[in-house]
Amino acid sequence: MKDDVLRVTRTKEEAKEIYNKLSKFYDYFTIFERRYSERTLDLLSIKRG
Repeated sequence: MKDDVLRVTRTKEEAKEIYNKLSKFYDYFTIFERRYSERTLDLLSIKRG
């Protein structure tokens, strides 16, 4: 089972750089997603308490 896990070959700095690049795309797509998530909450009629 131990052999199934692959070793990470990038540094923390490289991982951070990739994450920062990808996060811009995630931020962009949430603009479109927000409308649908708000509509879903409206349809569920969720109330506080």
